[in-house]
Amino acid sequence: MQLTELKLEQLLNQGSKLKLHPIYFLHGDEKFLLQKYTDKIIKIAQSQGFAEITRQTIDNSFSPDELNHLLISQSLFAPKICIILNFIQFPTDINKASIKPSINSDQTQSLIEYTKNPDPNKVLIIITKKLTKAQQKKNIITALNKTGIATAIWPPQAYNMHNWITKHAQNYNLALNNSATQLLLEQTENNLAAADQALLKLSCLTNKQISTADIQALNSHQSNYSVFELIDCALSGNLTKTKKIFAYLKEQKTESHFIIWTAIKALRTLCQIHQGLKTNKLEALYQKYQIWPKRQRIIYAAIKRLDYTQCLMLIRH
Repeated sequence: MQLTELKLEQLLNQGSKLKLHPIYFLHGDEKFLLQKYTDKIIKIAQSQGFAEITRQTIDNSFSPDELNHLLISQSLFAPKICIILNFIQFPTDINKASIKPSINSDQTQSLIEYTKNPDPNKVLIIITKKLTKAQQKKNIITALNKTGIATAIWPPQAYNMHNWITKHAQNYNLALNNSATQLLLEQTENNLAAADQALLKLSCLTNKQISTADIQALNSHQSNYSVFELIDCALSGNLTKTKKIFAYLKEQKTESHFIIWTAIKALRTLCQIHQGLKTNKLEALYQKYQIWPKRQRIIYAAIKRLDYTQCLMLIRH
């Protein structure tokens, strides 16, 4: 069965009037969108009396008995509960990361059994990595679609990022002209979370009509020490500055999983470029993997310094 195609905007537009389903199964590789989608469902659930929120990260060591207990347990504090099960795990092998299922067979069976008689006083949100076409045909997707909603969360394509920024800015009551939108895209390099953070800061301005001058001022006022600069310094081989930025991020209590995710993403790109150079020119690979001109020098230095095997070893480490 094909996954139900639900766009995030459809859910946002319905608001508290949304008729909640007992189960939502969200899968995708864009963490920012998965979190936004989840937060909106939680907000709507809370508006309808689901006062308690329970979050659980699930890995392969989480037994079916533990999962069953979590699904059937009742709260002492609220009659209605929203349960979030996060099956997303950081990959240890780049070659298996995109095809390894994030729910094992025993856990799958427990979820299928739950779909047969879901608790009306619970809203269950299941989050996993993007499924392959083969995985989308599994019994669990059929079971989930009968009881609830299974939907793929797709990030906007590069050609549609301009429209995404424009629409997302409206959530902060902002209006960006074309030049400002393009500048913001260049500075955030198509990173949705970074773009969202920039828009959040811009929303603090008195003027809600954002120009390129506002974007430039934002860039000059914010600290240079971001996770993205940390990774770029590491790729460039600048150990002294890398240590300095890392110490700053640690002091700011930056979430370690975000640093790890960003590092792995950069190393995957290096691996893909190394493989691609066997049959393609570097300029074509820059375009394919959406490496902006200002970052090409950094990537070039990294692929000269780190070969394919070294990149794999760093990912596993």
